[in-house]
Amino acid sequence: MVTTVRITRLRWAGHKVRMQDNLPCKKITLDKPEGRRRVGRPKLGWMNGVIRNAERLGVRNGKNKAKDRDGWRRLLESATTLHGL
Repeated sequence: MVTTVRITRLRWAGHKVRMQDNLPCKKITLDKPEGRRRVGRPKLGWMNGVIRNAERLGVRNGKNKAKDRDGWRRLLESATTLHGL
């Protein structure tokens, strides 16, 4: 179950990377907000989890890899067989 969630997160991140730069959904997801977080908030964001999951797959520069849709899809399909992702 956890592997499925992580792969789905990586698939969604690939979709976000390939989106047009002017779309609000991409800006909200990939940009870093200005200002400071309130006390007690977690320091890790959604993108931190994506980067951590990509590193577990051995992907160093995930944004450039995700731009190649077919290569990214093959990588995620091969990740379904990995244990410990």
